[in-house]
Amino acid sequence: MIQEIKKEIHKKLNSRVFMNFFWNSSGQIVNVVFFVFLNIFLARFLEPIDYGRVQLAQAVIFFVSTIDQVVYTPLARKLYVQNPAEHITILRAYSAIVTKAYSWVFAFFLFCYFLFREAISDPIPYQIGLCQLALLPFNRYIAHVDLFNSRLMSRKAMALLNISNIISIAGVVLCVLAKVPLFFLGFAFGLKSLVMWFLSERFIEKLDDSTLNQDSIDRFKKKLFYESRVYFFNDFLQKIISRSDRLILGFLQGPAMVAFYVAGIKLSEPWNMFVGSVSMSKHPSLVKSAEKGNEFLYKNYIKYLRVINVFSLFLLLFGTFFARKIILLAYGSKYEPSVFVLKLNMWVLPFLFWWGSEPNLAVLLGIGRKIFYKNILAALISVGLNFLLIPKMGINGSLYANVVTYAFLGCFGNLLFKETRILFKLQMQSLLIFNILSKKPQVIDK
Repeated sequence: MIQEIKKEIHKKLNSRVFMNFFWNSSGQIVNVVFFVFLNIFLARFLEPIDYGRVQLAQAVIFFVSTIDQVVYTPLARKLYVQNPAEHITILRAYSAIVTKAYSWVFAFFLFCYFLFREAISDPIPYQIGLCQLALLPFNRYIAHVDLFNSRLMSRKAMALLNISNIISIAGVVLCVLAKVPLFFLGFAFGLKSLVMWFLSERFIEKLDDSTLNQDSIDRFKKKLFYESRVYFFNDFLQKIISRSDRLILGFLQGPAMVAFYVAGIKLSEPWNMFVGSVSMSKHPSLVKSAEKGNEFLYKNYIKYLRVINVFSLFLLLFGTFFARKIILLAYGSKYEPSVFVLKLNMWVLPFLFWWGSEPNLAVLLGIGRKIFYKNILAALISVGLNFLLIPKMGINGSLYANVVTYAFLGCFGNLLFKETRILFKLQMQSLLIFNILSKKPQVIDK
């Protein structure tokens, strides 16, 4: 009788976990759809120079959003496990840190803008960024979703996200169609943070079972802040690698070149989100393999890489042969220069996907520090090559810098350290595609 009850409870729990994963995945898909629609709409209805200004502002906001990394620290996860009844208290401690950090960043950028406004040749990107940054103190979405997922409430989390996205996109569309000054788009982009905060706070109040006093909340805040510094810096490095090209291109060539560059890049970025979701869902399987030994872990990882290889090869061929049709269909003839951008950027995807899969194995092998060192070198390579090649080759220089940076980051950089060479060996093993359907792939020893 007891065994039957346990089986029934386990069955219901598995069902909830599956539905939690389903809503997470569907939410990612909807988010990608919103992302692609908004990008195409802005490119079609704005002049290239204005579209480039918007993208420059978004690149700066992307850097600033590194503040969100506070919630991703292992200490935060540990605190959740040790104090399950205080999850909301920890969330509020996180929210207090994020709100204060974004407020200080906004004040700093506002001070710099008024201090150097006479030296700024094109103030519009700064104005857009400042307007969006004014609403970012409400940006607690990551912490809210983490709370909902821990209680298997992803359906509510995705509903709140989609509502916030719809309202924000509607605001952007209305601003563009009404032809209001461009800086109002910053407020429209920031609506997502404001709406998500308003809706989720109403819901969280009903779940609040916290019993800690203010001293305990302050203690959590200090732990979260000090532990987050390493993860903050690592995330900032990754954003230098992925966004510095746009800022340097805009600084050296102007917003119009940024528009043509980003228009091609943006059409390949949604696949990064998809691979990221697959990588997260694969992690539990790798953990179970690691418990049986490194041989089982490597076999499982090789099979995972082979799936990524086939997917990236398909995208590479499709993007290379149909780039012109894709660009003309999405943006129109005025974005003809973006065709070559899309073609060449497709050759980045295999290395980008390999890089995205590395953290799963790096955590299990304990080589995170070497990966961090590799990220530092890649950031230096990216910035250096962009400053070197863009003045000579323009937009193409930024593309070639991207290919070299991600080839180093996703593959050849693993040869630098003894601990990371196993990643390179497994990547090379995964290229033996004739053995792709084998259940027992050959593994190169470490």
